[in-house]
Amino acid sequence: MKKLLSVFLVLALMTTCITGCTAEEKKTVLKVGNMPVAVGAPLQYAFDQGWFKDAGIDVEMVVFPTGVPINEAMGANELDISVIGLAGVYGLASNVSRWIGEANIAGGCGLYARADSEIAAVSGQISGHPNILGSAETISGKQFLVPLGTSAQYNVIKYVEKFGLDVSDVTLVQMEYGPGLQAFLSGQGDVYAGGPPFTFQAEEAGGVCISTHEDATDSLLIDGIIARADICESRKDDIIKFLEIYYRAAQMMADDEELRFQVSMEFFNANGREYDDKALWQEIAAKRFITPSMLASDDFVYGQGLFDMANFFTADGKVRTEDLPNVVRNIDPSFLEQALNISINKVEG
Repeated sequence: MKKLLSVFLVLALMTTCITGCTAEEKKTVLKVGNMPVAVGAPLQYAFDQGWFKDAGIDVEMVVFPTGVPINEAMGANELDISVIGLAGVYGLASNVSRWIGEANIAGGCGLYARADSEIAAVSGQISGHPNILGSAETISGKQFLVPLGTSAQYNVIKYVEKFGLDVSDVTLVQMEYGPGLQAFLSGQGDVYAGGPPFTFQAEEAGGVCISTHEDATDSLLIDGIIARADICESRKDDIIKFLEIYYRAAQMMADDEELRFQVSMEFFNANGREYDDKALWQEIAAKRFITPSMLASDDFVYGQGLFDMANFFTADGKVRTEDLPNVVRNIDPSFLEQALNISINKVEG
């Protein structure tokens, strides 16, 4: 009987150990989402270098094509943390996630007219914005080829408002970025609204930038980092470590563009985004990593670009008005302040 009890005790201890080890293993794994775009390159580099493992974080990384399935994975508790673009607004609005990092300024977005367009022939109409071309008279009634419900539509709206017009004074033609560019190059429409690499192609084909996103909106398009709200509470230390490592990699790439080129080319091409050397260098020139010194600057307002887009999505019916305060509340720089030992100005909303 004693021998039988001993066997049961050994089995019980083994079961406890296995169960405990399994629970611990699940607890320590950080499920991370990535995308083959500029904001994802530092994350991929840090992962390949083993920096997360060295810091005691067991990262399981999954690459997604866009931010939409990332939001879905967050909502289903299949991801803990991820890089993301403007789609991050929806997770904040629904209190699923928090905006814990601003990582990349997504430049290169703008509006393009043909070189012989009357819009491109007029400049100097907008005080403080010498590079904005056009006038109320030259843009009224014109057709803008634009994917609706995107930052490109917001770009168009703020551009026409600069001239005292309403978006109803022009015609918006729904076209996705690629088809819209092809239509524009074939002579359709008057203005193309897009982003890289399509805007680079428009310029190479003779198109003239009549306004960048930054000039039209007085705001920046920002890609960033989100984490599930419950993970922010339960794994604060791991999030702080994660951010310290990410920004270390981002700083290296900001300082060494050759390194950024090599990492990005391999990462993008391995995940379905084929670049040649010229296109990638154009993107690197247009998109800047946000470094600790930028975040700590008195001029930098954390979350401003995201909040501006949240307001647009609210007006467009994609975010409920009653959920807009959630966006401001979930724009959270506190983890970043601890990770980088800096103070950050946050948008007030």
